[in-house]
Amino acid sequence: MDKMPKLRSAGILITYKCPLTCRHCRYTGGPDKGGPDNGQMSMETAHNIFSGLSAMNVDSVHLTGGDAFLYQYRLLEILDIAINEYGITNIVGETSGFWAVTEERGREILKPFKGKFKGIGVSGDSFHAEDIPGGGPNRNVSRTRRNLAAYLVAESFQDKDVGEFDPDANPLEDTDIQELYDRGHLKGITKTGNAAYAIAPFLPKTDIKEFEDGNCMGSPCKNRFDNLDNIHVDPYGNVFYGSGCVGIIMGTIGNEKDSLVDIVRKTQEPDGCKNNPVVKILVEKTVVGLLEFAEEKGFKRGEYHDSSHLCQLLRAFLVENGFFNGFIGPKEVYKPTTGEELGQVINVRK
Repeated sequence: MDKMPKLRSAGILITYKCPLTCRHCRYTGGPDKGGPDNGQMSMETAHNIFSGLSAMNVDSVHLTGGDAFLYQYRLLEILDIAINEYGITNIVGETSGFWAVTEERGREILKPFKGKFKGIGVSGDSFHAEDIPGGGPNRNVSRTRRNLAAYLVAESFQDKDVGEFDPDANPLEDTDIQELYDRGHLKGITKTGNAAYAIAPFLPKTDIKEFEDGNCMGSPCKNRFDNLDNIHVDPYGNVFYGSGCVGIIMGTIGNEKDSLVDIVRKTQEPDGCKNNPVVKILVEKTVVGLLEFAEEKGFKRGEYHDSSHLCQLLRAFLVENGFFNGFIGPKEVYKPTTGEELGQVINVRK
């Protein structure tokens, strides 16, 4: 009998849709994104995910997006099957807090979730704040989060912070981004997703030769694939390598015979990560090897802040031109919600 694979934790993207278009979002969430079932994950996919997580004894899960709270009924359905059918109870929700315009409104939204979440992570940072006129919901969340946490009876209620910010100062200027970088506030942000287009271009550039060491965000890229202990699954059932490599697909639930357990098992086998041809290039030839491949297909070399910045742009080019279908994607992850779209938000105050 095959040995059961092991994972430390998992993240589940209920949707790619979000009322905000934050410039650091690695999932490139936005108002024009979504999922296969009216913008959200289907219940069939959710069952397949939690069935696999339960079989692997994974009990640390966070539900995110986009913003999962845009689909409260589906979020409740998914929580119910996770807890009642599969016995997974250590679940944290992540949200921009767009719904907490007032404490009263926050209580109304949270009421059905009492006793279900172990915690709520609310994003309150420079990049969320600039996308909400006048600081909006995040400022109110900062004022009321303790009362809301007590109401929810959660074990933890975290305010996820990326540097100091003025909630009334939006949008950020290029110099503000450079200042955040100089003060060390951007160290934990991979320059993937929207960040490759709306943060990295304003930061110092690095000689491409330095990417030949194979490091990404301070550690060897190879380690991220060889020592897999975390996965993320998107609304379409695409299984990603952890949270830092969103858009690199281990396998897709529902599009093949493999279950989630099979997908993880195959990836955790010796050199199993190389089943993905893009990962094979990154592991054996580093991001420079992927650059050389892409240049043969018409990619034009430019200047890059770090290897994660280059890797994102390379994969976006390959996806757009139809290379490695099923191994990198979906297209939503590689379509930035920045530039002209930055600042386009749903007016949640009405």
